[in-house]
Amino acid sequence: MSQDLVEEPVVSDLGTVIAGVENTVTCSPPGNCPATSLTFHWKKSNVPGIWKKNSSTITFTPSLDDDNTTITCEMSHSKGKTTQKTLLLHVCNPLGKPVISDIRTVIVGVNKTMTCSPPGNYLATPNTFQWRKSNVPGIWKKNSSTITFTPSLEDDNTTITCEMTNSRWNTTQKSILLHVFNASELRTQLTMREYFCLSSWF
Repeated sequence: MSQDLVEEPVVSDLGTVIAGVENTVTCSPPGNCPATSLTFHWKKSNVPGIWKKNSSTITFTPSLDDDNTTITCEMSHSKGKTTQKTLLLHVCNPLGKPVISDIRTVIVGVNKTMTCSPPGNYLATPNTFQWRKSNVPGIWKKNSSTITFTPSLEDDNTTITCEMTNSRWNTTQKSILLHVFNASELRTQLTMREYFCLSSWF
């Protein structure tokens, strides 16, 4: 078996990693090289010089600053021959829930607009939105972060869910409970509030 390192080492595929979650990477010799008398140096593009060394396996905890940086495994044997393999890091945020606009008062027959926004520190731009309503089978609406609908009494105490998927296929969602009023019920509630408010002055 040849002792020359003529092929790249095999580096375990991390896929998309999550900021703050520990990951392990392993660098193995190519098929033409026995796994003896090897030294390993690891480099990271946003760290000067040698990042880690003396082990074929490293463990690290990525941060958002590591997104689109590279990790390189450099492997050498006792005759001084060297080969290396580089992988590109894709780091995403821990998935927070999206933010749905407040729709506190929903009236039968009156159009209502809802907007679904990513969490404030979301790393990757969302590319798809799907909306679900608990009294509608399957996907209710899709392809837009903003929807407009006309509620009915049947929508009272149903849930609406915004499901958001970013360009790296990470998905997060949030649900809200609908309370739907008749216009007459709402007027009655407002009248009672005004009465109690005025009564508090006497």
